Amino acid sequence: MRRRPRWLVPMIALALLTAPAVARSAAPVAAGGRVVTGSIAFSSAGGSYYANDAGDRTQEWMLQPGGGVFVADGLACNLLASGTWFRQGDVVANHYEIGPTAEYYFDTVGDDAAQGHALPYVGAGYLWGKVRSELPGSTSAYNSGVVLLKAGVVWMVSEQAAADIAVQHRFGTYNEKRPQDGPKFRGNRWTVHWGMKVFLP
Repeated sequence: MRRRPRWLVPMIALALLTAPAVARSAAPVAAGGRVVTGSIAFSSAGGSYYANDAGDRTQEWMLQPGGGVFVADGLACNLLASGTWFRQGDVVANHYEIGPTAEYYFDTVGDDAAQGHALPYVGAGYLWGKVRSELPGSTSAYNSGVVLLKAGVVWMVSEQAAADIAVQHRFGTYNEKRPQDGPKFRGNRWTVHWGMKVFLP
């Protein structure tokens, strides 16, 4: 049986000991790093105020996955997708969006370990989308284009993973395409999102 070189075991041990220090040598938001994001929201409302005459509850899901690259220290360019699903009895509405966003993180980590630090951030983007609404006996569809503004904070629960909370404001136009080409409507919406972010080297 071939013997391993004597220097191999010490070299492996040294590499394992220094790996955590190398991983912490750069802040999570340093240039060249990557970020993977995701948030989800769900609401279910009932009672005589929210439910329809048949007692069907108003339910809505919102899911926002995304990811990007830090092109400079603190500045990430991302691609964001968004889906919203609404249902109340026979009434169904789905809204799908996608577009570029940019986020700037204020680095509070520096050369320290990232865990336990809070990093505030601001962001903006533009999302293109399609809306489809189905009511008994009729269907309508819209093309949407909205500006997204957001502000939030991530709390580093480990060296790479963080809990995320953000306030988002969207405003833009919705152009009716079905049952016929119609006028453009303006709309805006405030939402609060909870999610996770993972920062990768």
